[in-house]
Amino acid sequence: MTEKKPIKFLDYLGQKKTILIYCLLIFLVPAIAINLIKPWEYSSTVKVLIIQKINPNLDAYTAARAAEKLSQNLAAVIYTTSFFNKVTASNFNLNINWPANDREKRKLWQEKISASALPDSSILEITAYDSDREKAAKLAQAAAYILVTDGQEYHGGGEDIIIKTIDENLTSDFPARPNVILNVLSGLFFGLMIGLFIIFWKYTKENF
Repeated sequence: MTEKKPIKFLDYLGQKKTILIYCLLIFLVPAIAINLIKPWEYSSTVKVLIIQKINPNLDAYTAARAAEKLSQNLAAVIYTTSFFNKVTASNFNLNINWPANDREKRKLWQEKISASALPDSSILEITAYDSDREKAAKLAQAAAYILVTDGQEYHGGGEDIIIKTIDENLTSDFPARPNVILNVLSGLFFGLMIGLFIIFWKYTKENF
């Protein structure tokens, strides 16, 4: 009896392309749904610089590293209720409807604001999000203003620490969230990987 010759994988892939299509749809549909369901928001980004004054007891390198660490700490502070209260009490007329419930209010604040220290620097980047482009810009401005004017309350460095805005807020011309292209590409990628894995598994099972 003649032994059955294994089919080439590309030929097998063509025969089982329906599996691949199903997998692509399974991952692509939720990705598209996220883009449609989640509100589209603009982003506004401002950058501030944390400066550690050099004194006789600190060399330049140590001062720079201290400022870098401080920028990381201040990034965490921005998410706190204390900082939120200062921002909402500022004179920037944010006109944002915050929830009455403290838990929901804190959750919304952490969704609307993003703060991160840029690697190997003492620069802190603050990004605000809102469906209204003007509100996103005002929110970013308010957060940077509070950090510059009231920063001493959070770093404890007194006059040895200077916080200054180095890049005024830059607001996106188009919605930044959700990231439509990234979501769709992610859905296609995972659908393709899972589909190919299933087809390859069936191929090896049937031919070897």
